[in-house]
Amino acid sequence: MNHPLVKFLYVVWYVPVLVVLTVVSGAAAIAASFFSARAGRYISNSVWGHIALDPAGIRLSISGRENLPPASAGGFIVFANHTSMADIPTVALGTGRSVSWVAKAALGR
Repeated sequence: MNHPLVKFLYVVWYVPVLVVLTVVSGAAAIAASFFSARAGRYISNSVWGHIALDPAGIRLSISGRENLPPASAGGFIVFANHTSMADIPTVALGTGRSVSWVAKAALGR
């Protein structure tokens, strides 16, 4: 993505598409959560993950998912290093589980 034309096309096409689809899927997740927390999380994790990655042509190859603890054993913590905007949807899709997010308070200010 070092070529100036590629960067320009990324900003002009992908970023607006991502913003619009994120708002739409976020609204759908909030609406669904009034009826089912599970449905709201599914939309906010799986559906949005595909919405964010698919238009950019990003395909995931997951290895090691079998090393995650079983769902019956409770939760676990995954840290993303945020080297790109794709980290969040990648974690959501890569774990194959319902994800809850935690962020430091300073990000909300």
